[in-house]
Amino acid sequence: MNLLEYAAAFFILGGNLKDAVNVCLRHLDDFQLAVALARVVEGRDDGPILRDILNETIIPLAFKKGNRWLGSWAFWLLRRRDLAVRILVVRSYNFPFSASRSR
Repeated sequence: MNLLEYAAAFFILGGNLKDAVNVCLRHLDDFQLAVALARVVEGRDDGPILRDILNETIIPLAFKKGNRWLGSWAFWLLRRRDLAVRILVVRSYNFPFSASRSR
């Protein structure tokens, strides 16, 4: 375990999930660990920190890498089932980088 992993662990122990997630995303470049921490600590799939990870990191990464499955998974967790399916079936559709609906 390196020092940055310890830093994330200490942020979790201190009750600061946001900073632990930022260490994972910015310094460890590990969005999977950030998602796992957010889901465990928030105890649900629709917590504010998990939504931020999905909107600000995972969806842009999915578009940058052309990873339809990653994008679909992120939209599904954000309860945007329409976009989760559409990203898989429509070949050249330009999706927004945010899954928030304008009402």
